Amino acid sequence: QTTIPATGGPDIVRTNSRVNLRMSPSYEAKIVKKLEAMTEVIRIEQKDGWTKVDPEGWISSVFIDQP
Repeated sequence: QTTIPATGGPDIVRTNSRVNLRMSPSYEAKIVKKLEAMTEVIRIEQKDGWTKVDPEGWISSVFIDQP
């Protein structure tokens, strides 16, 4: 588990395609909602290839553009 340190502002990242926002870090987890490509989200945490974002949920890290 990697917690992203606070740097004086939110860690905003973008989705690089249409993605499913999930309740937990698993492809089997319930889909909370679908996000369109280029949606800005706030990265809270990274864990085992998944990124926790706000709005609350998880996205596979392969669908996040890294800064």
